[in-house]
Amino acid sequence: SREDSAYVIFTSGSTGTPKGVEVPHRALTNLLWSMARQPGFGAADTLVAVTTIAFDIAGLELFLPLVTGGRLVIASRDEVKGGFGLVKLLDSAGATVLQATPALWRILLEAGFKPRPGLKMLCGGEAFA
Repeated sequence: SREDSAYVIFTSGSTGTPKGVEVPHRALTNLLWSMARQPGFGAADTLVAVTTIAFDIAGLELFLPLVTGGRLVIASRDEVKGGFGLVKLLDSAGATVLQATPALWRILLEAGFKPRPGLKMLCGGEAFA
């Protein structure tokens, strides 16, 4: 049912005490279809996933292309780490969507990333500094 858990993620949240948080199907479904509508993601789009599976935003990266018929390209740890490999991957994959933290966007800029028309750039997961 929509109330059943889609997955459990472990977090310390603001308390510092580790705990498991159940994410229901309805929450994941709402996120995916909302993002498909706005900012928009469809069958012609390619998302490059850069987030480790341990973080909740990985659900968006992995499942959004699958539920919309789009394309998913999973970046390797090495491609993400230095930024230069990720810049190349974004171009070679024809990425139309990338979600990254402010820190990763900084790394990409330092590696020579130049935003191009048609690339939806999402940012979150940590405070802007």
